[in-house]
Amino acid sequence: SVDFFGKKIKVVSHHYITGNESYIDGTIIDGNNSQRCVRFSGGEDSTSLLSGFTITNGFASAGGGILCQNNSSPILSFLKIQNNTAALSGGGILCFNNSNPQMSNIEIENNLVESGTGGGIGIYTSSPVLTDVSIGFNTSATGGGIYFSETQVSMSHIKIYRNISNSGAGFYSYLSEIEFTNSIIYDNLADYGAGGYLYFSSIVDLINTTITNNQCKAGSGGFHCRLDSQLNTINSILWENYPFEIFISGTDAPNDVTISYSDIRNGENGIY
Repeated sequence: SVDFFGKKIKVVSHHYITGNESYIDGTIIDGNNSQRCVRFSGGEDSTSLLSGFTITNGFASAGGGILCQNNSSPILSFLKIQNNTAALSGGGILCFNNSNPQMSNIEIENNLVESGTGGGIGIYTSSPVLTDVSIGFNTSATGGGIYFSETQVSMSHIKIYRNISNSGAGFYSYLSEIEFTNSIIYDNLADYGAGGYLYFSSIVDLINTTITNNQCKAGSGGFHCRLDSQLNTINSILWENYPFEIFISGTDAPNDVTISYSDIRNGENGIY
């Protein structure tokens, strides 16, 4: 287990020097299924760096793999965050209380939240920056890939795939403003809102983004918009999501969905 204790240091593998990705697989921080792998809680900023590791077998009540809390905003790069577990939130990573790490070139896979939110990532009242991040095969009750709560987050080159949850398998947004650019969300499975679940005045912008082959038992395979949430698509594709591309409930449709230069399977009939 690694705790930065607010130190302005670089903790890196040999990948940092050589660029050889085999060092990411071979340099491992292992929680042994009994403790969190990495903690940032001392107000770290961009002078603190974690890079070039596999983060695995972490266990905690929240943030099984990595915890960023209490105004901690390090740089996280070239990481594989796999097979970590949290009891309540953030199986792979938890960002909490104004913690805004810069995340890039990260794979977040096969993480679990036993009874809660954010199988891959949980984000609460924080605004991390995500670039080139893959989030797949994660599981939680709500927000299998990512759970957003009361936040503003911009992301680019994001891949969210094959996550499982009851609501919002790809992502779940509560009272948040989220922007996806040049991203893809596919093959997620949920009871409600397989691609994404927008709840309670959430706003989600899709720019040059594809949403495809997400499936759910009720509501929408693509997006479920509820309680005055708003979905805006620009140069984006929603295709082959079942049973609907977009499902609206508890809102004043169609004002809560705006579509510009986008392809929606079945056109307006794809919005239910």
